[in-house]
Amino acid sequence: MGYLIGNYMTASAITVLVYEIVASFDREIDHIWRSSWSIPKALYLFSRYYPLIYLSIGMGYSTLPYVPQNHTPELTASSSCQAHVWYRGFGGFVLIVPTVSMIFFFRVAAIYGNKPKFVAFLVVLFLVPAGLSMTSTHLPPWVPTSESCLFEEEWQSLPIYSLSIPLLGWVPPLGNSALLFVFTLLRLWSPFHEAVSTADTTALNIKRIKRKSPILSSLFTDGIVYFFLVFTGFSQFTPYLYGARLILNLREIATKDFDPEAGASSISLSTFAAQTECHDFGLERV
Repeated sequence: MGYLIGNYMTASAITVLVYEIVASFDREIDHIWRSSWSIPKALYLFSRYYPLIYLSIGMGYSTLPYVPQNHTPELTASSSCQAHVWYRGFGGFVLIVPTVSMIFFFRVAAIYGNKPKFVAFLVVLFLVPAGLSMTSTHLPPWVPTSESCLFEEEWQSLPIYSLSIPLLGWVPPLGNSALLFVFTLLRLWSPFHEAVSTADTTALNIKRIKRKSPILSSLFTDGIVYFFLVFTGFSQFTPYLYGARLILNLREIATKDFDPEAGASSISLSTFAAQTECHDFGLERV
């Protein structure tokens, strides 16, 4: 019964991913496929399409307990099952969440001007949790005890479902992403603090902030939505769905009109909406 429910959930996740890809494909063509190749573009394509491949493979293997072994000998062989266990352990959350963290890395580095010392700090901040997740996660050899890779009575005994594995896969990358979000909040605090200290209440108007600095507004709102979803019931699915959105939303907003009176205020992020040569914050790379 547990496998059946799991299959329903995986099928639902695949359906949502396919719907998201189809619904935003026209925007993807305009803002991603027609752009030149870059690291953010590669991250977008990976975070957009790899989760669909991963979930589809997992869906295929999760149906094996209901298929006689003689119908799938090449899939239920010991070597194939062992490879699947490792893929389930490392190919999902442990791999996808650091990818989303890397997307945040580029966003935060951009709004801080790509300063070398700060970028070096972010690199360490990214590599240490990712390294801990990879080196601390240990999957013992799979022992074939049934006619297929997984059986319901074996569910709790599988190494990839022990308590330590999800914690090692979740905590370091999420802690990393949380710190990057804090840096975004700190950068947003500067114009607010200046407005409060000068009693400029008009600068605190949310609509005015969006109009004057749409890029910064996108960085802030996307971060809030992402971390709200992470701690809901769909938390494990959130990085699969929302990672690509972090890039697509930003590129789409960057092409829209903005307030020409914004000038260099609001951390000069508005200039990116009209000029790709804005090197002060490196946003042409995002």
